[in-house]
Amino acid sequence: MSKKPILGITMGDPSGIGPEISVKALGQAKVYEICRPLIIGDAGVIERTAREAVKRDIAIHPVSSVKECLFKPGTIDVYDLRNIEARNLKIGQVDAVSGEAAFGSVKKAIELALAGEIDATVTNPLNKEALNLAGHHYAGHTEIYADLTKTRDYAMLLADGDLRVAHVSTHVSLREACDRIKKDRVLKVIELAHNACVSFGISAPRVAVAGLNPHAGEGGLFGREEIEEITPAIEAAQSKGIDAIGPLPPDTVFAKALGGMYDIVIAMYHDQGHIPLKTLGFRYDKSAGKWQTISGVNITLGLPIVRSSVDHGTAFDQAWQGTANESSLLNAIEYGAKLSNITPMKTIYLAGGCFWGVEKYLSLIQGVVSTSAGYANGRTENPSYEEVCKNGTGHAETVKCEFDPAKISLGFLLELFYDAIDPTSLNRQGGDTGTQYRTGIYYTDEADRKVIQDSIALLQKKFDKPVVIEVKPLENFYSAEEYHQKYLDKNPAGYCHIGNAKFAKARLAVYTK
Repeated sequence: MSKKPILGITMGDPSGIGPEISVKALGQAKVYEICRPLIIGDAGVIERTAREAVKRDIAIHPVSSVKECLFKPGTIDVYDLRNIEARNLKIGQVDAVSGEAAFGSVKKAIELALAGEIDATVTNPLNKEALNLAGHHYAGHTEIYADLTKTRDYAMLLADGDLRVAHVSTHVSLREACDRIKKDRVLKVIELAHNACVSFGISAPRVAVAGLNPHAGEGGLFGREEIEEITPAIEAAQSKGIDAIGPLPPDTVFAKALGGMYDIVIAMYHDQGHIPLKTLGFRYDKSAGKWQTISGVNITLGLPIVRSSVDHGTAFDQAWQGTANESSLLNAIEYGAKLSNITPMKTIYLAGGCFWGVEKYLSLIQGVVSTSAGYANGRTENPSYEEVCKNGTGHAETVKCEFDPAKISLGFLLELFYDAIDPTSLNRQGGDTGTQYRTGIYYTDEADRKVIQDSIALLQKKFDKPVVIEVKPLENFYSAEEYHQKYLDKNPAGYCHIGNAKFAKARLAVYTK
């Protein structure tokens, strides 16, 4: 990349360990190798922290604009809000003044990110009691971000190494958490988790969905939430092409995910997801009387800006003693830098006759991240290949195509798609006849509709006969049986209505902006 991302790191509650771990983290040159960091908070607090708690000779550079930052190792840039007197801090105590200062740094970080002045935000811990004493009635960072960015659908994701957990609910009572297990909410979190994994570079994420009750309800013996809400959500996710599995017993699903069986787990409530993550990432040394390691990162999914965070609290008992561990903040900085440099993948669903050939053809195009065969926009749920072929289900053999818009535009991808089909042939491609072999473009992003329509209009100018490609929003998509996935890779001599010359052309096609 030509420029490293600018990360705004909030100070956190100044009565806690946030300032200390910030100075320790930004005192490491390796941080500047992946990003351009600045602390958002009070410069006086950071100066006092470096001098008294960390006892490190490091320059503090107060700024009132991001443009004034130096971004060089050995100097810590601080976007100085001047919102608390460093000498009057109530160290290690719940304090409304500190709560107000912590909120101010979060608010400014969000404002800077929304304005495009910084590329990502990283948050240090705040104290929820202090926050509320200051008059800001939020359950935590996640809710502040959702409110100030006007985001309705969001979720908390925790990650430590290869273990990732997204939560259906977080900062509510256990009683309320149970009441919040509804199909629509579970489905939304599955979708957010799937998209997050794709952004992390996992092309076909396996999303494990934990049950709410012991043994995932044991067929209704221990509760009906799995039957009435969670399973319908999983089925709806599967209809959209997401590889969602469950509901699975909560007591074993995390161990399986840690072993590589799944890429992410959907937890039904706060402690169900937090306990396994913190058991993995936190290590307490009894003989030393302190935490030996504290790793893990907290990410808010669904926001219009990037937010990663430490996965621990203010630790008032360790505040300003020079013993706080900065590992989790370093993890959060790494994730923030990574996420700010990732262009979100896009998805389009293309029907062009037998999906064996279409899937192979699209997979060869530079910029296409993943392809999978399935059945789209029909009248039945989870159809089989035989049902689609014989029973008039209304489904079209379709390929789900995920692509990187930084490497290929939707318009160029559609041009290549048109080259592989006969756009004027109704319900017939090659030697295959039937409504399941119709041509179609099915979209999930309304912004793509105009691109598709303009593309079709240009295509029509090349033909005297009408172009009969169906263009509709995606109504449903069900993955085809494993036998049909990557069929031509497994059977190179298998049937295909798209010739090898077209495959060669797809391989060589290069998108130029």
